[in-house]
This record gives sequence, C-alpha cells and structure tokens, in this order.
Amino acid sequence: MFRLLVITLFTVSSLFGRASQTLPKPDLTPNRPQHTQDIHPPPAKNSPRNLPRQEGIYVSLDLLLWQMRMDGLDYAFTGYDDAFGVIPLEGGTSFVKNRWRPGFKVDVGTFLPKDSWRLCARYTYYKNNEASNVTSEVLHPTWNIANSFADYDIVANQVQSAGAQLRFDYNTIDFSLARAAYLSDFLRMEPYLGLKAAWLNQDYTVNYAHQFSQLFAEQLTMTNNQDVYGIGVRSGTSFTWAFDQMLSLYGNGAYSILWSRYNVHRKDISTLLPLGLSEELVNIDTEAGYFTNLSCFEYELGVKFEWWLYKNIYHFEILGLWEMQYWLNQNQLIRLNSTGPLGDLSLTGFTLRMRLDF
Repeated sequence: MFRLLVITLFTVSSLFGRASQTLPKPDLTPNRPQHTQDIHPPPAKNSPRNLPRQEGIYVSLDLLLWQMRMDGLDYAFTGYDDAFGVIPLEGGTSFVKNRWRPGFKVDVGTFLPKDSWRLCARYTYYKNNEASNVTSEVLHPTWNIANSFADYDIVANQVQSAGAQLRFDYNTIDFSLARAAYLSDFLRMEPYLGLKAAWLNQDYTVNYAHQFSQLFAEQLTMTNNQDVYGIGVRSGTSFTWAFDQMLSLYGNGAYSILWSRYNVHRKDISTLLPLGLSEELVNIDTEAGYFTNLSCFEYELGVKFEWWLYKNIYHFEILGLWEMQYWLNQNQLIRLNSTGPLGDLSLTGFTLRMRLDF
C-alpha cells in the first residue's frame, strides 16, 4: 500500500513538471503599438536649430548714439511780468540741452562645456557734456543760489542772464549667466541672471547775473555735484524670432536693483560788484552722503543678421537696435527748501552691435 502511494505521487509530480515546461510564460509587458510617432520631430529645413551649436569664446563691440534726459535740470523761466501786474506774454522754461552723444560697450563671454551655459561680462561707457544759456529782460531763476531770492516774492526775483552746464559720466559692468532654449523652430528664449555694478558721476553748474540796483550787481554761481556707486542683482530675458537662418527680430528686457551710495556736494558763491570792485563770498557749502536702492529698467528691440563662416567654425552677427535705459529717482541734487529726489534719468538711442564667436 505504501509502495503504491509513492508511485502515484511520483507520477503526478512528473506530469505537472512536463506541463509547466510546455506551457508558454505570460508576457507581462504592456501592449505597445507597432508604429510610434516621435514627439520631437526634426526641425524645419530653414530653422536656426539646424545650425551648429555655439561654443567657445566670443567678443562683441557696441557703438552707441544716445541722448540723455534728466529731470530737475531746469534753471530759469519766463512768462511772469513785473510791470504793474500787466498780463505777460507766454513764456517758457530753460533746460540744459540734450544732444546726441556717442558711447560704446565691450562684451566678452564664453560657453561652458556642459549644457551650453553662457557666461559673460559687459562694460558700458557714455559721456555727455552740455551747456546752455539764456538772456531776457524778465527772467526768473529756478535755483535759490546763495539764498539770494525770496520764495514769496517772484516779482523781485529776476535776473538778466542765466546759464547752466552739465558734465555726466556713465559707467556700468554687467555679469550674466544665461541659458538659451528653443520654444519652437523659429523662436528662441534666453533667460539670464547676474550682477550689475554702476558708477554715475554728474557735475551741474548754474550761473546767474543779478542786477539789483544801478550801483550793485551780483554774479551767482552754484556747483552741485553727485557721485553714485552701486551694485546689485540683474535679471532679464531675450527673445529671437527668426525668419530664416540669417535674419531675425531681437528683443531684450532686464531689471536691476542696486544698493547704492550717494555723495552729493553743493557750493554757492556770490560775487558782489559794487562800483567796479569785486568781492567773492561762499554762502553755502554743504554735502550729503547716504545709501539707498536704485532701480534700472533696460529695453532693446531691433533686427539681427548672422552668418556661419569657414566650415561653420566662426560665427558672426550684427544687430541694429533701439535701446533705452531708465533709472528711477536717480537725480538727487541738493535743492534748498526741498527734499527728496528731483527726478529720473533716461538714456535712449541707437546701438550697433557686432559679435564674433571663435
């Protein structure tokens, strides 16, 4: 009986083993279609994405033709009569003239070996020296130089001639780390983040000739100098909308906020001319130094042409841009009986940029 039970168990186990060898193993992998569609199709034939990837070092030079405008630089006005309350003719306000002046930018950068990150530094220099003067029988000053003009008596506050001179130096350095990405075959975006350093120097001088009697005249001179040094964070994004592999539209916008040091110094001198003699007096000599935040907005818009040269080893591009830089509350010259900033600074004009990658 025991022998029969052993033979029966051995026979059943042999049958199950042969069945497991002959049955196919189930496929646990998910069903996949035989024909799949690539979610990243090849770019269009004339798309810039077909061009070689930029790498190595590049340099660029920008030639600037800008016009500077600064609020708070008015120095005289007309249109208020002093003759027995007679209604005056329409007058105007005199400012320092704003002419187009040249400048330049120099940019040096490199593409990092991993993932095409771009690291660059750009220096900008712009200088503007302007002068203006005006004469009139009824001319009123806007600056109370040497405290010679009473604010409550505009009829008595008259000068025979007035002039102003502005010397302005603009220096900035931008450090950026950027990474470009294609949003489509013809649209590329490049966000960037970095630092901005600036030092802006301006010297503003105003002169008045004041004849307050037949025997006495007064020459009034104010020098109001402001130096600003700052560093802070800068971020922005540029867009390139290509028509083909050579021509494209280019736009760029950036914002910076700088922790800045202001050094402002004002000195007023009056020269009295009685009966042909002269006597010079320093009436006001004051200064202010403080830290504050300074904001800057930057915009560029233009057209870009680019070429690949010598078996696609060198890359050259040229851009024609309209550019604007706007500094909020930059002018903080010292004005008597007034506190707070005098206004903003704007730099606007044409930029011609040439860049070579090698």
